[in-house]
Amino acid sequence: LGYRNACLGKWHCGNEEGRYPTDKGFDYWYGIGGTWDEALWPEDKWFRESGCEPSYVLESTGPGHLEQLEVLNTEVCKNFDLATLEKGEKWMEDAVAADEPFFLYFNHSKVHFPLGPRDEYLESSDGGPVGDCIQMIDGDFQRLLDKVDELGIRENTIVVFTADNGRDTSFHAPGNRGAQGNFRGGYFSTFEGNHRTICLVRWPDHVEAGSASDGMMHVVDWFPTMLNMIGHEELIPTDRVLDGVDQTAMVSSDGESNREHFPLFFDENYVGMRYRNFKVLTHKVPDGSQPIQKLAMPHIQNLTVDPDEELAYNYGHWHTWVLYQVFGPRSVEYQQSLVGDAVPKGAPLDFNPKEPAERETPILDAIHHFFHGG
Repeated sequence: LGYRNACLGKWHCGNEEGRYPTDKGFDYWYGIGGTWDEALWPEDKWFRESGCEPSYVLESTGPGHLEQLEVLNTEVCKNFDLATLEKGEKWMEDAVAADEPFFLYFNHSKVHFPLGPRDEYLESSDGGPVGDCIQMIDGDFQRLLDKVDELGIRENTIVVFTADNGRDTSFHAPGNRGAQGNFRGGYFSTFEGNHRTICLVRWPDHVEAGSASDGMMHVVDWFPTMLNMIGHEELIPTDRVLDGVDQTAMVSSDGESNREHFPLFFDENYVGMRYRNFKVLTHKVPDGSQPIQKLAMPHIQNLTVDPDEELAYNYGHWHTWVLYQVFGPRSVEYQQSLVGDAVPKGAPLDFNPKEPAERETPILDAIHHFFHGG
């Protein structure tokens, strides 16, 4: 549709030629290929003595054009977002000057560890490094919104603010963990504190200001939703299975969600399903330092009455109908949708899912174990 597409920040969706953002439709990328904790490596005495290669801040202007700009360390990490702010503002300015639409994927470095707020935000909150970094996110995001207003495109720009997982309860020191909030757990757990993230949307005259919903929306829903919102639903592919569903009504006002369930995965394991206010788990992970626990019997939790997920079952009701009438059939349906359509982990770039091949069915195996294995 003629959009100028830029990716700024962490990518972490493939760190090799053929898998970078500029191999996947972005015109420009400035960021890192892996994750932010790699900034700690150069300061590790044992790393320096290992002879291993550090990570770098990367820049790409197209497929095959990749430049290593500087070694990624904690000082670079601390000030990284200043550079992305300038590049993001310039990207929007140039697009508006050329009268071309743009898509800007701005991936802020915080609140990922290592927690190093910029100097101007140090001790700006009463919440320690986590609170300081949240202040920094607020200030940086406000700067982007101010640029949108300054360019006169507020009424014609969809802004989405969200995160890819909940708070970190795995890798920060205990005193640095975020507030527990309403739900248990966080990053790298199977608890709701990991799965539930904030999502704010602004589009004047299209998204009702002040409306809110606690309906279920998955990140994959944004693809068909955004195409519908901009009036190009005809571009939604029909030659493959789409995991996303259109959530325009819910996003635009306080409408109902079009989604009532989604599968849960951890590593390569199919570990359960969220269905409305219920959750089925076949495996359980308390946090990123703990093993994946395979449960003897699936847990069935009613999150309305047990948001802390403290009980394996809501005794008195048990809700076993969710296991037999929802989880089982929909899991089979999901597995069948993958046949001839899915790209497995580690597949080469030229992999074609439409070509016949022997396929493993770990989800079906897990279902058969629980329903037929005694």
